[in-house]
Amino acid sequence: VPNYLISESGVKTIEDAKKLKEYGADGILIGTSILQNNTEKEIEKFIEKILNLLLQFVASCVNI
Repeated sequence: VPNYLISESGVKTIEDAKKLKEYGADGILIGTSILQNNTEKEIEKFIEKILNLLLQFVASCVNI
């Protein structure tokens, strides 16, 4: 059974997500702090950026 490192707290910005990836996190749990005090447009932008990071990560894993 493989082991995965998942960050479960404190992810508030794209920079936080990038830093966690640099530190070796295999995944992140995005909590309610992302959704609080942000407009719908800001949340959509954040999700788009997170998806792009995820696609980059997956591509690096399969050497696309």
